[in-house]
Amino acid sequence: MTYEEFVDEIQRRAGPIAREEAVLVAGAYLETLRERLSGERPGSLAAHLPEELAAHLEGDGEGEEFAVWEFHERFAQKAGIAPEMATRYARHVGDVLGDAVPEEELEAMREELPPEYWELSERVLTDPHRYGSFKRSPDSPPSATTVPDENQG
Repeated sequence: MTYEEFVDEIQRRAGPIAREEAVLVAGAYLETLRERLSGERPGSLAAHLPEELAAHLEGDGEGEEFAVWEFHERFAQKAGIAPEMATRYARHVGDVLGDAVPEEELEAMREELPPEYWELSERVLTDPHRYGSFKRSPDSPPSATTVPDENQG
């Protein structure tokens, strides 16, 4: 996927947002992800992304252990967006990232990140064989805490 395609896809999925905002949220998401991932994982992801995006993943991952709510908080701060928008935008960027990198990279992320991170992306982190099915009430926002439905899967 090219840089232009990545940014265009964020704009398409996120709705009416300016190109500059799509670029900003893509970079902020990747920088926050680098803080959470450990070792060479960010560099491994970067190898599959265009140079403009890969730059946000430079260096070893810091491997900081923080909850998904803190991921959203850090992401919002880096992107300069309202906290209530962070969950929505993180989901869109995460989905585009999931489309841009090979399955083995997604599997490696699933191995490293705890199940609560499933909400960052449908494709990147949802693996019903590993985490079970997640049940969310129809009126719950995407950021609502959910628990695995042990009766499924």
